[in-house]
Amino acid sequence: MNGIRKIFICLLGVIFIVVGIALMIHNNKINKTAVDVQATITKMDRNERHVVEDGKTKTEVDYDVYVDYSFEGNEFKDVKLNYYTAGMKEGKEITVKINPDNPAQCYGDTSMLFPLISIGIGLIAFLAGLFVRAR
Repeated sequence: MNGIRKIFICLLGVIFIVVGIALMIHNNKINKTAVDVQATITKMDRNERHVVEDGKTKTEVDYDVYVDYSFEGNEFKDVKLNYYTAGMKEGKEITVKINPDNPAQCYGDTSMLFPLISIGIGLIAFLAGLFVRAR
């Protein structure tokens, strides 16, 4: 690899590492303060976008998911989640994490899997940029 390519790969690795660490800190903060509550999916709005790639139009679909739950005697209705996972359907009971200081605020996936994957990819890219030589 020439010098510029090596620097680019190392820089890309550092970006993945920094993003992974930031997500890990963010998720850890949420996990320390958030409270798990049972919620019922009340509504799912399907959103379609038509995207043109390589001259072909394809349809991308995502969903806005809304839930009802109660916390400390207060009812929260039609709270929009910031995530969707396969298998969600109206009427299904799910566990959501909420902010006890602002119970209308729900959180998505706060596991450490994605941050660890990001850090791992970053380390591989960084080391590849440092140690891989051109043939």
